[in-house]
Amino acid sequence: MQAGDEFVSANNLYGGSFTQFNDILPQFGITPRFVDPVDPNNFAAAINDKTKALFCETVRNPGLEISDLEAIAKIAHDHGLPLIVDSTFSTPALQRPIEQGADIVVHSLTKWMGGHGTGIGGIVVDSGTFDWKSKKVPLMNDPDSSYHGIRWAHDLGDLAPLAYIMRMRVIPLRNLGACISPDNAWMFLQGIETLPLRMERHCENSRAVATHLQSHSAVEWVRYPGLEGDSNYEKAQKYLGGKGGSMVIFGIKGGAAAGSRFIEALQMFSHLANVGDAKSLAIHPATTTHSQMTEEQQAASGIPPEMVYRRRSRSGPADGAVVTSGWNLPCLTRLVIRRAGDVSPLIPTHVIVQAVRLRRVIAGRLPVLRWKVNRSRFSVRIAIPRFRR
Repeated sequence: MQAGDEFVSANNLYGGSFTQFNDILPQFGITPRFVDPVDPNNFAAAINDKTKALFCETVRNPGLEISDLEAIAKIAHDHGLPLIVDSTFSTPALQRPIEQGADIVVHSLTKWMGGHGTGIGGIVVDSGTFDWKSKKVPLMNDPDSSYHGIRWAHDLGDLAPLAYIMRMRVIPLRNLGACISPDNAWMFLQGIETLPLRMERHCENSRAVATHLQSHSAVEWVRYPGLEGDSNYEKAQKYLGGKGGSMVIFGIKGGAAAGSRFIEALQMFSHLANVGDAKSLAIHPATTTHSQMTEEQQAASGIPPEMVYRRRSRSGPADGAVVTSGWNLPCLTRLVIRRAGDVSPLIPTHVIVQAVRLRRVIAGRLPVLRWKVNRSRFSVRIAIPRFRR
């Protein structure tokens, strides 16, 4: 898109995406028109002669509403427009947006795709099916003066279906430097190899958490698309293969003040916004990730003041957020796990223990940690080399 263009976007976006669309792109003359995506017809009503694309998230961050991609894609294509979809929250392990009508799919690789929160990057996937010869997209049809006058939608011959992704590589990527570093790329490739297995565990843990919260006296409401009775349950069956995803959101009785106190009182869970890695976390969106919004914008985006969202690590539902299967302790050399009265291990010995809120290291050794798993007490001893002074 270029100055003077518009696009229609769902209004229930991640806070950073909303800021980019609402505050940054208008500085370059690109105007967003936000609509409530719950009714796909709202997209059609906002389209005009300046509209160049439609945008939505597969699963909204953090509200967990699931977009009806097939309906939105039909509206986009009926108007000769591409549908751009952010699929970070569903990942290819749960959803394949291109098969459901999306033309371009974007992911934050920093989240579930990478899986460990160690790299920063993103990816753009072009379906190769959209006809870019539409006069509604001048950038793809007019001669490009920066590349010998090529018309991307017309002059590529058999490569015409790749017009969008080829232009992205040789214009924005080459000229603006939007290139992922080799080190980050290597880390993401390691994470992608285990994505399906990790997402299975994420979904299993999240469902267990959501079920527990439903009966908690301090919880006002719970949203998890995998629960029967949830407003997005049917869409989860259709678009997420019956899974509910790896996030749970809930409202604490007492509003924003109660939500803030809850976050500040956490000891085992990390107060982080980086979903999708090996740590269990919780965050209060209204005062953190979406704090740049006005109260009216938060309400329109479905972010009530009492909302907290929570993500469980890949450990089992009963592990109490202390054991994670991918957390790295750089100086760890040996791990021994024993179960009192039973030599058979409940947890594999290669599992790494996350030492939460340890305040000191004495004589080069970490203190013994104890916690309860499946009503059996474990004693965990971690031996590490002495730190050099």
